[in-house]
Amino acid sequence: MTAGQPTRRSNSLPADPFTKSSARPIRFRFFYHFDKWLAAWYTLEPMMSSKRTFDLRTALIIGGAALLGAAWAAFNLYRAGGNGALGATAALVWTIFATPFFTFWGWLLAKRAEGWLAAFVCFCIYFFAVFIGARLELLIQGQPVAAANEHALYFRLTLIIQLIAGVVVAAQRSYSRGTMQVPTEV
Repeated sequence: MTAGQPTRRSNSLPADPFTKSSARPIRFRFFYHFDKWLAAWYTLEPMMSSKRTFDLRTALIIGGAALLGAAWAAFNLYRAGGNGALGATAALVWTIFATPFFTFWGWLLAKRAEGWLAAFVCFCIYFFAVFIGARLELLIQGQPVAAANEHALYFRLTLIIQLIAGVVVAAQRSYSRGTMQVPTEV
């Protein structure tokens, strides 16, 4: 053999770290690992899974606070006459603000460590429910009818949207993923 000519490999295992044990060279390491990752990602039953539990206490506290806030908002809407009358500004503010406010305090009571997350999520519920309620009122009734009714549908829709969001938050926060990995039984 001369220098520069390729040599034949024997049937023994190669010493090259870029090869499999079957002596077939792996040309692209990324794709080899990507295939393993993809196969592990799409398995129907993983070897290890984290245990998901339902915390009834958290669900009752946050959901109960959301329901209490919605009841307070509905009472204030009833007190305002069911529409956007000019003389009932304080009652209408409570109609829009009560459900996220009570949900925040319930969340803080249930999970004190998630205070900033609770504040952010409840602010988003408060902020976006107003716009969604206004848009739905415009789509359902139209501007002239909504103005003639003093936006009665808007206040009801906003209250319903906020209540649904509060119950969804209660359900989502009550499902917690455990920190201990437990093997699944096969």
